[in-house]
Amino acid sequence: MSNFNGKRIWGNNNFGMDFLGSVGQSGGLLCLWDKGAFSHSSTIKNRNFLLVSGMLKGLNEVINVLNVYAPQGVVAKRVLWEHIGALVASSSGMWVILGDFNAVRFPEDRLGSVFKNSCARNFNAFIHCSGLMEFSMKGRRFTCSRDNGKKLSKIDRFLVCSSFFNKWPEACLRALPSLHSDHCPLLLTTVSKNFGLRPFRIFNSWLSKLGFEEVVCEAASMVNSGDPPDVFLSKKFRRIRESIKKWNKEMLDKENVDEEAARVEIENLETEMEVRSLSEEEEWIYVESKKVLKESVINKQLDMKQRSRVRWALDGDENSSFFHGIVNCRKACNNIPGLMVQGSWVSKPSLVKKEVFSFFKNHFVEELCDRPILECWNIKRVSNIALLSKWGWRFKSEGDSLWCEVVKAFHITNRSWDFLPVRKALSGAWSNIVKTLSRTVIAGLPIRRFFRGNVGSGSDIAFWIDPWLLNVPLMTVCPRLFSLEMFRRCIVGDRLIKSDLGIVRNWNWKRPISAEEEMAECEVLSRLLDGFVMTDSKDKWKWVGASDGVFSVGAVRRLMSIDRDFSNIHVFDWCKWIPIKCNIFGWRAEMGKIPTALALRHRNIPIIDVSCPFCDDVEETVDHLFTGCLVANALWQHVASWCKVPNWFAFSFKDLMEIHEFVGLSGRAKVIFHGITLLGCWCIWRARNRIKFQKKKERVENIIGEVKVLGFLWAKNRAKMSSFSWNDWCNFVNM
Repeated sequence: MSNFNGKRIWGNNNFGMDFLGSVGQSGGLLCLWDKGAFSHSSTIKNRNFLLVSGMLKGLNEVINVLNVYAPQGVVAKRVLWEHIGALVASSSGMWVILGDFNAVRFPEDRLGSVFKNSCARNFNAFIHCSGLMEFSMKGRRFTCSRDNGKKLSKIDRFLVCSSFFNKWPEACLRALPSLHSDHCPLLLTTVSKNFGLRPFRIFNSWLSKLGFEEVVCEAASMVNSGDPPDVFLSKKFRRIRESIKKWNKEMLDKENVDEEAARVEIENLETEMEVRSLSEEEEWIYVESKKVLKESVINKQLDMKQRSRVRWALDGDENSSFFHGIVNCRKACNNIPGLMVQGSWVSKPSLVKKEVFSFFKNHFVEELCDRPILECWNIKRVSNIALLSKWGWRFKSEGDSLWCEVVKAFHITNRSWDFLPVRKALSGAWSNIVKTLSRTVIAGLPIRRFFRGNVGSGSDIAFWIDPWLLNVPLMTVCPRLFSLEMFRRCIVGDRLIKSDLGIVRNWNWKRPISAEEEMAECEVLSRLLDGFVMTDSKDKWKWVGASDGVFSVGAVRRLMSIDRDFSNIHVFDWCKWIPIKCNIFGWRAEMGKIPTALALRHRNIPIIDVSCPFCDDVEETVDHLFTGCLVANALWQHVASWCKVPNWFAFSFKDLMEIHEFVGLSGRAKVIFHGITLLGCWCIWRARNRIKFQKKKERVENIIGEVKVLGFLWAKNRAKMSSFSWNDWCNFVNM
């Protein structure tokens, strides 16, 4: 190899070369590279590989090309894989490992020879641990042929690192024909140059021209169908393209001749028209010539329009890069790489989103000492806790029912010792009912604590598990004795036997009681049982939350309402004869929930002018706008005079909403007066919006007139007062 002339292969002297000589019958390794594209830096030689490292010019990236000629033995190949894997892990840059690996990855990579699992397993492990990837090979399925084609295998490969694969994902690996060797040459190209079939353009105007359809059909039918499908399709397209080109050339020549003839006819006839009148035949020729020119212009315009659309689709809009630049710039400006949270830098996206959400939430959350709630006891909650508690009650009081037996069969196990049994591994309706009864707290106790057994003969209530002596089961009070119990699900009648001498206690322990804690619990249990009396009646259950001990859904709801405080809840007085929008406006204004300048400022919304739009003197608030402003005072004085009531002074909007109770009116007049005050507030707010947003000037007289007109319209049609007239309304009589 030292005397090898690489110029015979490369074609010129602008190349670099390094080699590894042959050993025995094994061939050598040769690497050649273009000096204009690759800058060589180092070479590592091994008996089974040749590593060439350098820099790719133009990309300024390090690349390592390792040429492999693997040995035959499985152990020797495993040692080689470990050596190459260590090189890949210890070196930087991109990696390309190629050559004869003498190993296959899968059984389908061999044909006519034995597949070795251990060899393939070692080879796949080397590829996986080194982070190598493989391009799909085209052209051939196998790369090596032995014994005159009887043994085929794919032992020649290109393995690349992930950075190489991601940089050229469309690279193509192709196996070329093997003319002088039993191995196929492999060609890896990073740029795919297979452009497919050559396209040709068809204009829409051709579809309406005479002969186009016949030319296409004739050309498509003349192609021989004996070729493979892809070749047949290529030939058909080529034949159609050639026929259309020939037809188009003939059609253009004919159209040019017709157009020129029509132009000459028009010029001659227009010259004759200046001297004499045209005959009927000449007029027809003139019209047809004009028609020919018009059709020619239309077809050319259609072709030009289609060309412009195609060019726009290929080249794109001239401004697209500009607009994309604006979008990308704004996206980069809005990007939040991280935030400083409580003195520490946070860059995790989920934590950054959480902090941003918390920041903006604090700007739109108002702290209220007594937040208003919807207090309508007649509205049933979706969960309906009171109704769910009924099923817990029925489970204890109807223990022999079929559905109770089904629940017991599913939920009672050797580990569930609860008077409302539930298996944690099972979900469903019963599990949700038990969770609700355990989590819903009333007066400091869960709902289940209000179930208590009333022992008669002791035949139905469990001694340890059910609550009967106390509001909690005895197993909770005496856990050590419960663990000593031989039969933990025993009933009261098993442990307490009624006799002529009194109640006999029949214990059944696993062992004698000896520990101090056990003796203390035994003493506590004895004191609890001292005052207990058994009867011959049937065991029952009682609801501790009611004085009579009878369970009902209503009793549960009454018990749940004990903790609710309605003393500070204000109820808005609804007026039925004015529209709903006026009532809702009054309700929102009373809570301070209309967008006045003060309310917007509290929510950190910037306001340029916060003064009252009427007087331009005081900050705009709900109380000032409807009770303190000069315009509002003038309106209420006129309303008092109109409705024949004493003048009043309201210091807050709430006082204004209650003023109808204190002006001395009653009956329908009181209802009408209440609606007039709400309507007056509504008209003041509308006038305020016209000043703010429409820049109009508003006078008190206009607001008063609007109150009277709208009030008369709504009272006559909504308050069932159709008998009174406008004069009655203006004098506030016949109310």
